[in-house]
Amino acid sequence: FKGINDRHGHMPGDAVLKRIGHRVSKLKNILSAGRVGGDEFAILVDNQQWNADAHLADIAADITMARDIIYRPINYQGRVIQVSGSVGVSRYPVDAENLADLRRNASASLLDAKRSGRGSLSVYNKRIDESVLRRRTIQSALLSREYERDLTVAFQPIVEAKSHKIKSVEVLARWRHETLGPVNPLEFLAIARESGLGQDIERAIRAKALSEMGSALKDERIESLSLNVSPVDLAAEGFAESFLAQIASFDIPFDQVWAEVTETERLSSLEIAHENLEILCQAGVRIALDDCGIGYSNIHRLAKLPIHRVKIDKSI
Repeated sequence: FKGINDRHGHMPGDAVLKRIGHRVSKLKNILSAGRVGGDEFAILVDNQQWNADAHLADIAADITMARDIIYRPINYQGRVIQVSGSVGVSRYPVDAENLADLRRNASASLLDAKRSGRGSLSVYNKRIDESVLRRRTIQSALLSREYERDLTVAFQPIVEAKSHKIKSVEVLARWRHETLGPVNPLEFLAIARESGLGQDIERAIRAKALSEMGSALKDERIESLSLNVSPVDLAAEGFAESFLAQIASFDIPFDQVWAEVTETERLSSLEIAHENLEILCQAGVRIALDDCGIGYSNIHRLAKLPIHRVKIDKSI
């Protein structure tokens, strides 16, 4: 929904919500329906629709038919707006015995569906419950800043094939939770960004990397250091100035730094991202697009950005 607002504006976005709400209310076998969040709708379905023995395939088939109705393209003042969405399902009494747990489990299933990709469906199960508990544990540690004690960085060498000499290094974040053990950086960074802590943790990672590799850069034992930059940060006003100030605080020349933009998230504002990249380039920082081919870039968008290097994802 944020993408619709960004592309078309808030008035068309409001019109989309109204149209979706109208379509939801017209579905068959509905006892109640309502908008419960910015872009979330809760639907209470007649219990006879899916009994305790209903196969997941039957549920999926019914929901696919409903989605075909809800997510038809919307015409707003001659403009065709494409819409999509994910669905999370919880059943009474199979998954919950009261309305509060039914809603909680449906929300957990929805979150699970969103992580599976656009337009996914997820029916509540024990695995989702375990996933929610894990997520809450990670989020709690991040919000309480417990992560600062155990957050570390590792360095992946980039080696020149002919001389076998390490030319530069790429920074990798590492975090070990006291009970969960090592947590994948993709997991804890995603939760951090959703919790509003993304910039703080990314800044902490950069500080550790610049501190540990500062002497190697100054002594020219390595030529450059690659720091990851998320599309969320890149599309934030003032990011470039903050990034440069942090590098300068370690007395490291800008031309010894690569900013690697990861492709795992959608770039919300191409205009702001372009401004930030231009500022970085003018200062001497070089730009790379990382994991190209698995995310949201396309050639048309890439052509508008000042990128020096494209790193093709290993899946390609």
